[in-house]
Amino acid sequence: MAANLPTGSRWNRPAFQNRSQTTQALILDAAERLFAEKGIARTSVQDVACQAGRSIGSLYHHFDTKEILVHAVIDRLLADMTTELERFFLDDRWPRRTVADIVAAYVRGIMGFDRGRPGYKRIGWEASIADNETRIRYRATRQRANQGLRELLLQHRDQIGHSDPDLAVGLVVDQLTAMMSTRLESSFTPTELGDISDADFVDAALDSALTFLRYTEPID
Repeated sequence: MAANLPTGSRWNRPAFQNRSQTTQALILDAAERLFAEKGIARTSVQDVACQAGRSIGSLYHHFDTKEILVHAVIDRLLADMTTELERFFLDDRWPRRTVADIVAAYVRGIMGFDRGRPGYKRIGWEASIADNETRIRYRATRQRANQGLRELLLQHRDQIGHSDPDLAVGLVVDQLTAMMSTRLESSFTPTELGDISDADFVDAALDSALTFLRYTEPID
């Protein structure tokens, strides 16, 4: 099934027949992979068609221009990211969980998505340079993640020993965002933690966040 299109979508031709859905998915998979590896500007529609094992005519049947193909890739990436965020922030997941559980799950989840979809940031970064609407949509998704984490942590303020929980949570959200961005974009951003495993990175990020929050583990 095609992903639900996110608000602001500029590609509105998802397929309904199974064969067409398969073709669209193959083309989008190929485009996302090549855009991530080579960049959008250096990838031609011929490259995408070849990678997908489909003809140029088939590609143009579903995506009239390269620009529309780029929009479709971005729509799918943002839709999938939004789905992951909404699943993460479901109210019934967290009432009995601790601040430590939330932070650790959040860092693992964001890193897992980025590792699994390496094109998410590179494609967004390159497309945002040329297109302000794409930049706004990526920023809104990032803000949704930050705001959701902030609200979720503040629901457990009884576990936060800092004298100003709102300030502390805001700083921790920004800190985690910066740390993960550096970790996931190490080819562009220098890092002193490039040699440690993702598991050790998650532990270090968790320790840093909990220390600043002055986390107090709840007593059953």
